[in-house]
Amino acid sequence: MTRYVAFLRAINVSGRRVTMDALRAPFEALGLDSVSTYIASGNVVFDTTGTTKALQPAIEEQLEQALGYRVEAFVRSAAQVAALVELEPFTDRADTDTYLVGFVQRKPTAAERAALVGLNGDADVLVVDGRELHWLIRGKSMDSAITPRAMDRALGQPITTRNITMLRKLAAKL
Repeated sequence: MTRYVAFLRAINVSGRRVTMDALRAPFEALGLDSVSTYIASGNVVFDTTGTTKALQPAIEEQLEQALGYRVEAFVRSAAQVAALVELEPFTDRADTDTYLVGFVQRKPTAAERAALVGLNGDADVLVVDGRELHWLIRGKSMDSAITPRAMDRALGQPITTRNITMLRKLAAKL
């Protein structure tokens, strides 16, 4: 068995409220083991022998059936999450900066990476590492000039983000 985390996009935002019981149920219906949620923002932990490639579409289909709308799932193993939080791509990060990690389903192409990095500005620094994006905002999230829609367009695929502090706490629990 491998422990995984599904980072779900658009859970408990924009008026779409889902209880954690209702969020766990579709995962349990797939036969996944030890299903639990971590904070009410679309982070589901589970154990299985399946692979990421098979899990992502199955989870998305099951969630759409259960919730009535499409939810993108970004599945990573516990080992991948642990390795991710050990990275420190921003050596000059201040305590007042915001550090987010973005998840995508497939590794961006060179052109997509260039388009994304082209969004960098005075308040924003974006670094792509495989299927993750490290995003440093000089200040608070509202200080950023980058919108999620702009990142989706640059990458040619959806993205979901999580704060590095939350990811570190989650990794410690895994």
